[in-house]
Amino acid sequence: VARAPSAPGGGEGAALRRLSPVSAERIRPVVLWHGPVRTDAEGKAVVEFSVPKYGGRLRIMAMAAAGKRFGSGEAPVFVRGPVMLKEHFPRFLAPSDEALVPVVLYNNTDATTEVRLRVGISGPVSLVSQPGAEVVGDEKISSSSATYTVTVGAQSSQAVDVGLKASGDRIGAARISLIAEASGFDWREECELAVRPAAGIERRAGWLTVGPNEKRPLSLPQEFLEGTTTGILTVSSSRASELLPALRHNLGYPYGCAEQIVSRAFPLLAAHELSAVFPEETLTSEGLSQLIASTVAQMSELQTATGGLAMWPGQREPWLWASLYGAHFLIEAKKAGYPVGEDSLAALLRYIRSEAFREQEGGRLTPEVARERAYAAYVLALAEKPARDQMELLFDKRDLLPASASALLAGAYWFTGLPEPARLLLGLAREGEEQRETGKTLASPARETALLLASLLETKQFDSRAHALAQRLYDMRQSDGHWGTTQDNAFAVWALARFERMQSARPVSRGVIRYGAAGEKVFSTDRPFAIGLATPTSPVEVISHGPAELYLSWFVEGIPLRPTSAPEEHGLKIKRRYSDSFGKDISLAELKQGMSVHVEISLTAEKKMDNVVVVDLLPACLEIENPNLASAEHFEERQSGDTIVVDRTEARDDRLILFGSIPQAGKEVSFRYACRVISAGKFVLPPAWAECMYDPVMRCRTAAGEISIQKR
Repeated sequence: VARAPSAPGGGEGAALRRLSPVSAERIRPVVLWHGPVRTDAEGKAVVEFSVPKYGGRLRIMAMAAAGKRFGSGEAPVFVRGPVMLKEHFPRFLAPSDEALVPVVLYNNTDATTEVRLRVGISGPVSLVSQPGAEVVGDEKISSSSATYTVTVGAQSSQAVDVGLKASGDRIGAARISLIAEASGFDWREECELAVRPAAGIERRAGWLTVGPNEKRPLSLPQEFLEGTTTGILTVSSSRASELLPALRHNLGYPYGCAEQIVSRAFPLLAAHELSAVFPEETLTSEGLSQLIASTVAQMSELQTATGGLAMWPGQREPWLWASLYGAHFLIEAKKAGYPVGEDSLAALLRYIRSEAFREQEGGRLTPEVARERAYAAYVLALAEKPARDQMELLFDKRDLLPASASALLAGAYWFTGLPEPARLLLGLAREGEEQRETGKTLASPARETALLLASLLETKQFDSRAHALAQRLYDMRQSDGHWGTTQDNAFAVWALARFERMQSARPVSRGVIRYGAAGEKVFSTDRPFAIGLATPTSPVEVISHGPAELYLSWFVEGIPLRPTSAPEEHGLKIKRRYSDSFGKDISLAELKQGMSVHVEISLTAEKKMDNVVVVDLLPACLEIENPNLASAEHFEERQSGDTIVVDRTEARDDRLILFGSIPQAGKEVSFRYACRVISAGKFVLPPAWAECMYDPVMRCRTAAGEISIQKR
């Protein structure tokens, strides 16, 4: 189980932003280190640390060595003052949430004393009046403050309830300051509280052509929450700019299996001239080098003892298709002049040669096996290590090969210097044969078309068939501008970027874009031109000064103003229920602060389905239990019924993410995890949703709602 904090909006770029567009420094860990010291004759040494503002228990650990002897030890140390406080704010809030959270005041003196608590908050959260406190607000700077006075007994504590309300139309990080004062002493703490949307980021995209000396207004989507939108408008002399939504989808895809890691960088090797139009990713030539270096490093972490790539970090079983795909990327990157790690690539190629051509049980050449073997032949030939014997075996069965296998085998022959069998194989290949596959080789009609187009271009057949395949591939896009999966996007961009580069040179056109506060921007199509769309509410107008057609492409993404609250089912069904530790159903009205509750997610699919991702967005009143803590309740032994085949889970501050498979059509499978109710109040209950990562048509979502929690 991978545990991670709420995803920040920057740093790792758009991929993490799609998990949560808001970052906040909710908890400040204390980690102090001191270098080696020498002990005295009695084996003692004194080390001083300057501890930051912190209250509670720290663990001191020491390691010692002398000659061949070594040892270690640890001891707790308590950090405290005469008066202290400990806040129990939730890790996040959603817009319109109302929370009643305790702040515990500690009197560590030997006399009963009056403690005054001052609370100040700014940002998208305001304080709500509670008995014994008056709230003062300042709308100009979106801030409010309150003062509470309570009597606390000697060596005792007292909780104060602080009321919070999140803005209904703003997100971001609220800053909170707390000061406890008594008998001339004070204790101060500051923290941030994220207000994150109770919905995921959505994308809109479009493309159009502007004729010479034509003026075109452009209507952009208006339904996004202010401050959450990003987007790009590009102008180009070719249709290559239409590939940007697919590139953006892959760069921003929020998960990271082996295929998805490679798919972020692989298409940019073919569409590198478009990388500069991603200003927020800073994909200049230097930024692209960093992305490829990062991809190579992540791949090395996935490499198993056999040389192949595992699907997820920490797994030991290699995935053959991802290994083939990863090797393909490394070879292409190496040919483009990027360092790739020769030892890792050599180990990967050895694994491919030994595993891809292994005799299958029954000896039958299935479409999946044919694709794997043809891709292995392609990769090895591209690496100048052709497997001629295996190529001939496949060629002898060419009438049984699916179209994508024929295209890959044709590429292998071409790289080996044998053009005639390459062209024969492409002549036999007919598009439209392959169905979507959610596991193993991830086959799809779009990837089949892309592989055929790429192979035609590699074998110098830039003819009417290539043009027809390119148009067919463009027509396969979804309404949001990409091909649905990271694998399909990568191969589609890889093929179409090459196709556009082989088109006849077009005249350079010039023009003007008028856009909101940006005013007029003069452009020339001697290279792709881009303008950021941070505020898509502003009108956009494109004016061409000729002499040739202009190709416009745009996408905008953000949090919808009114997220869909209705349930949704497309080939998948999802249910969410809450129960106690014995499996007895609990209604939402029964939940109280401090209770342990188990969440069960159930799925039913209309067909066997691999690589399903389930995302359960939490209400702010719930926090996922860490099963490694002594205080956590354990329920695995009480779990019954059919379970999802789980590949990986990620427990984050505001959601549980599960990756797995549904082994049987029409049969309900489930997964359970434990939470604790941490806050009283009224909260948004976000939907849980699931989708097949390699069949985007298959998706489902529960209804959204509200949940009220009683005070303990």
